[in-house]
Amino acid sequence: MDTHDGSELKENLVQELEKGKEELLKKLSPKFSELSLDIQQIMEFSKDPVFLAVLLFKLAEEREKTNSAMDKINEKFDSIMFALKTRNVEDSPQQTGQKFSVLPEQDQVIIGLAEKNGSIDASAVQRERTRLRRG
Repeated sequence: MDTHDGSELKENLVQELEKGKEELLKKLSPKFSELSLDIQQIMEFSKDPVFLAVLLFKLAEEREKTNSAMDKINEKFDSIMFALKTRNVEDSPQQTGQKFSVLPEQDQVIIGLAEKNGSIDASAVQRERTRLRRG
């Protein structure tokens, strides 16, 4: 057997293994298969400095968007926490007529029933809903 034939056989085996691996990846996780294809494409283009610059620019843009979204979330969280903490310090909401609501109105109704009655069940909630719709 010639060494040329041996290297060709080895190359064919490697190609068959790669093909089998790709098919197995597609069966196990199509998303991972797509991601690995994207990574392979990026690796091919990674030698191009312009591509790397564009990639880094896009990453920086995404980071800015993420930081902005996190800032907004933190501001909302801080305002909710401040309102909850100051609610306990100020006069009670019943005396001032103010009502602080973190939950949707329906959930506030259920909590109000529980506070008023001590305990409630689904039928009590249904009756209260019916009463509110009529009134």
